[in-house]
Amino acid sequence: MSTEHGEGTRGVEGRDAGTVETVTTIMVEVRDTAGAAASREEVEGMLRSRLERASVELSDAEVADLAAQLVEGDEPAQA
Repeated sequence: MSTEHGEGTRGVEGRDAGTVETVTTIMVEVRDTAGAAASREEVEGMLRSRLERASVELSDAEVADLAAQLVEGDEPAQA
């Protein structure tokens, strides 16, 4: 899992800076918590839970893309 703070938030670029910062922070936390062995589904679940607690609404596709970035690297999720 390779997301540095401030990087890897492709898919939320059009959102306000506060939302992007919140999503970036959540991604770093999930990356650090999940570990390299976590499945994409586990990472998606963790992201959804933390986004909900932060009152950040993202589409299913955006959450899937963020999870893919954490699990698979920086390539976007394939639809």
